[in-house]
Amino acid sequence: MAKASQLFLMTREWALATDDHQWILQKRVGGVWQDQRFVRSKAGIVRCMERDGVRPFKSAQRALDALPETWRDWVSSVGAHYRPPARPRLLH
Repeated sequence: MAKASQLFLMTREWALATDDHQWILQKRVGGVWQDQRFVRSKAGIVRCMERDGVRPFKSAQRALDALPETWRDWVSSVGAHYRPPARPRLLH
C-alpha cells in the first residue's frame, strides 16, 4: 500500500491526506500521524469530521469546500498533478 501524503492540516491534531485509493483523515497521536478514517467522497470527510468533533481552521474549511465531491474527480483534476509538500501546510 502506498504511504499517505498529507494535503493540509485541518487542526493542530487532524490532517487530510491521500494515497493511491482515497482521502484519509489522520490524527496526531503522541507526535505521530495515524490514519483514522478512509473516505472517497467529500460528504464522507464531513461526516467523519462531525462524528470525531473536528472543527477545522477557517482556511482549512475553505480548502475542504474547494475539493471536488469525490476522490476520483480530485485525481482526475488536481490530484493527478499533486506533489506532496516537504511539510504539511498549517492552514488557519
